[in-house]
Amino acid sequence: MNRVLQIMMCLLVGTTTGTVLQAKNQSRKDLRQEVKRTQAVSDSLSYIQAFDALQQGRFVVEIDRLSFKRGKTASVSTNTNFISRDRSEAVVQVTFNGVRPGPSGIGGITLRGTVSDVHLEEGRKGIVYYSMRVLGGGIAAEIRITLTSGSNRVRVEVDPDFNSNDITMDGRIVPYDDSSVYRGRVY
Repeated sequence: MNRVLQIMMCLLVGTTTGTVLQAKNQSRKDLRQEVKRTQAVSDSLSYIQAFDALQQGRFVVEIDRLSFKRGKTASVSTNTNFISRDRSEAVVQVTFNGVRPGPSGIGGITLRGTVSDVHLEEGRKGIVYYSMRVLGGGIAAEIRITLTSGSNRVRVEVDPDFNSNDITMDGRIVPYDDSSVYRGRVY
């Protein structure tokens, strides 16, 4: 009788443990799905804000990665690397982590110019293509921004007029008033 009771208790404990583990795994799956749904809603909201900022002409692209002409890349700080547009004025600032302060005073260069020839086009699958020309004392370039569908991630191509030193930047676009960038001395 004692032996039968012990076997029954082991079976009961084993079955309950399996049920608890299944419930735990199911709750993890539910939690993951909930996190994915929340992330999707957040991404689509940031996409809408980015698209509205492009339409209004008041935005900041906070750059986190630079890609140079021959494939070299550099991860950079989003606080000091940006492209901004506030209606008719654009600022392009690129800085590097180094010892030399540079013309901007923070290790890079800050250029300001006037915006013209603005084009906004919504392509297939929700991808937004935005281009503008910037002309100023230290800059004459075409800037092309590609906003991916469903998020605020962008790829920016800066094509200068007077040389072939194109630069590609990756980052995120935010409304002008929501940005927290630090602007150096304008060159």
